[in-house]
Amino acid sequence: MTRITCLVPFCRCTRKPTFDSDEEWICDRHYSAIPASLRREYDQAWHQAVKADQRAADGLEVPDSIYVRVTEAFRACKAAAIEAAGGI
Repeated sequence: MTRITCLVPFCRCTRKPTFDSDEEWICDRHYSAIPASLRREYDQAWHQAVKADQRAADGLEVPDSIYVRVTEAFRACKAAAIEAAGGI
């Protein structure tokens, strides 16, 4: 298995993959540079998606909007991390 690098350009931080090699990851140094409001939004969306996964495992129907919210929140975090690293 290959290691996963931080998605911020020129960052050399790496970690082991957890599930599949298509993961994207932001290292702790760059994650802390993201504004707190975006981090809070992503964390809330992620926890809601975890609960939705549990409901889906129990056989209950889960709306797709929950997973869209997590994806959009991560995209916003990704953009903010790259901008902060670039000094924009």
